[in-house]
Amino acid sequence: MKYTLVIIILFLLAISSCSKKILPTAEVTYLYTKDGVLNVRSTGYCTKTDFKDQCIDATQQQAFSMLFYRGIPGSQQNTPLISIDEKDKSTNDKFLKDFFTSGRYKTFIISSAPVSELIKQRQQKKIIVDLGINLAAIRRELEHNKVIPKFGY
Repeated sequence: MKYTLVIIILFLLAISSCSKKILPTAEVTYLYTKDGVLNVRSTGYCTKTDFKDQCIDATQQQAFSMLFYRGIPGSQQNTPLISIDEKDKSTNDKFLKDFFTSGRYKTFIISSAPVSELIKQRQQKKIIVDLGINLAAIRRELEHNKVIPKFGY
């Protein structure tokens, strides 16, 4: 009976140690702001089957998502551009889905320079990219499409 209990405990420990870990999807760090351009360093993660361009695109999209929904700590835009209000969510979702799928977000990127090559980590790849985002233009675009109120009110 004692041996059976020990075997069951060891079996449960082995199973729990094999569980999948949730890996990060992006990290965005503020660098500096100059002439309305927000410069950030974005670390993005993608699958092992993705190519370098796909990983860079994923990194850029994650930087915009962070800017829209979380804000960039330490920058002039440390609060989210888009509030997560359930009433406005359905109207915003259509615009934002089109914004990312059509590649429209790329028109607001002033500069994009990979800082590292693709690095293989566990079941994925990692790349670090420095981005310059035209903050004034993205605000105007969001105001024009009624995603955020004009003049921040």
